[in-house]
Amino acid sequence: MKSNILSNKVIIIAGASGRIGESFVRGVFEHDGIPILADFDMSKSKKILEDLQRKYQVEVGEVIKFNALEKESIMDLIKHVSDKYGKIDVLVNTIYPPWKKGNRVFEDMDVDLFNDGVSKHLGSYFLLSQQIINYFHTQGYGNLINISSIQGAFNPKFDTYEGVVVNGIPMYSPIEYSCIKSGINALTTYLSKYLKNTNIRCNLISPGGIKSGQPERFCKQYKQYCSTKGLLEGDDIRGAFIFLASDMSKYINGQNIIIDDGWSL
Repeated sequence: MKSNILSNKVIIIAGASGRIGESFVRGVFEHDGIPILADFDMSKSKKILEDLQRKYQVEVGEVIKFNALEKESIMDLIKHVSDKYGKIDVLVNTIYPPWKKGNRVFEDMDVDLFNDGVSKHLGSYFLLSQQIINYFHTQGYGNLINISSIQGAFNPKFDTYEGVVVNGIPMYSPIEYSCIKSGINALTTYLSKYLKNTNIRCNLISPGGIKSGQPERFCKQYKQYCSTKGLLEGDDIRGAFIFLASDMSKYINGQNIIIDDGWSL
């Protein structure tokens, strides 16, 4: 349902071409905001923007290519948006940078693979948070929303992976993923306290598993822990994002909104 609760808000969606990011872009359109689609994948982001501009019959928003692993690229993104629009109200980080995933049990995990994941994924969240906070300080206010995971707050349910094989390799929940997501949680709540009295707030959304072509056996085993749906879709996360991006949540800070269909109960 369309509303104007994000009216005139300039909102950067980092990782806009992903399953969650695309849904967030749609939410900004639905609620009268100004979406900035920031991603490395320009072709998909452009299609998302053009389709939504056509659907809602408004010429708002733009696509900007950036690399979340490079400080200068992030700074260029922030400067461009600030110079063109005069402000940045919200940055939501949904990026999922590629790394050399180990997908191995703890005893066999290669430390170089572990370090690569933590450096690229958690490191990119640190870098993007750092640069947007620097801008928010200058602006005098700001709203940072980081997307984490239920595995940042809870341990995996290892039995959901039993007997699941992908491309001949047993499916597993690698240790670096849990460390990365819990690190994103710590980073965000640290900042929310660190930035007291600055008019800058930082919150988290932690989704449960998102549908992405997982094997049927995994989907069934995962759903056994849920209340209704099991694996979620990007649209199931959108409402929490709209709430945190709007002024309805202006006194909510340092919180982790978990959306997991009861998986963590």
